[in-house]
Amino acid sequence: MSKQRQVKADQLVKALAKNGFSKLRTRGSHLLMGHSDGRKTVIPMHGGRDVPTGTLKAILKDISLSFNDLFKK
Repeated sequence: MSKQRQVKADQLVKALAKNGFSKLRTRGSHLLMGHSDGRKTVIPMHGGRDVPTGTLKAILKDISLSFNDLFKK
């Protein structure tokens, strides 16, 4: 199994937008994004830092996509 690369929160938001997700609301430094089919996830927007690996895995699980599927478009 290969190592996942690190992504910044803004890169993740752009990739989600390309996959049909839109911004629903912001609360503090957390952005809630949703899809028209009901999938939702929260993205931590912490000053341009990388999204932690465990958090990224949880986000991918929430949206039912793999890392490669998310960033292929």
